[in-house]
Amino acid sequence: MFNDAYSSTRNPWQLSDHYRNTRKIQSVKCLCIFAQDHRFKPIKSYQKCLGAKAAWTVGTETGETAAVSVVPTTETDDFAHAA
Repeated sequence: MFNDAYSSTRNPWQLSDHYRNTRKIQSVKCLCIFAQDHRFKPIKSYQKCLGAKAAWTVGTETGETAAVSVVPTTETDDFAHAA
């Protein structure tokens, strides 16, 4: 039921939450400064069978998170697709 409601366009703005959230994420801009980092603490709540070791994050000068990717190692090859 959640997936059906999340994907439904039967609301006053005729746009599903999925597309609304996608557009919001795509609107995050970086004008002059960004920082990238690996975080290990958020991954502790993931199941060990996923093989995740870190979360690669990118922040902008406004404090918004521009990208997050769960990665098996901290090597560039593992987060290059997200970068």
